[in-house]
Amino acid sequence: MARYDFRHGTLARRRAEAKVARHNAVKAERALPAPARAQNLAGVLQVLSDVQLVGVLSGGIDFEACLRKELADRGLDLNGQWVGFPEAEALFDTWAAGRSGSHQGTGL
Repeated sequence: MARYDFRHGTLARRRAEAKVARHNAVKAERALPAPARAQNLAGVLQVLSDVQLVGVLSGGIDFEACLRKELADRGLDLNGQWVGFPEAEALFDTWAAGRSGSHQGTGL
């Protein structure tokens, strides 16, 4: 159970501040020119292991499916717009059902 924090305000306030910070980070990312966004993505890929990178390149890991699933888990459609978790999951399931093997080969 959350307690009131007299030094920093309520837990709800801290959560709201975190949400605003995430929103501002997304806005800042979208405002970047394409080369800068690509450089940011390269930084994200650095945390993947060699095995995972080779798996993506060889086709053993379906990176598109991983990305689509991540968007669905965030409640977003393919344009990054909030549609809610049930709708996003339905979009992913519809896409996955149209593919052979559905969710296979998506494990990062």
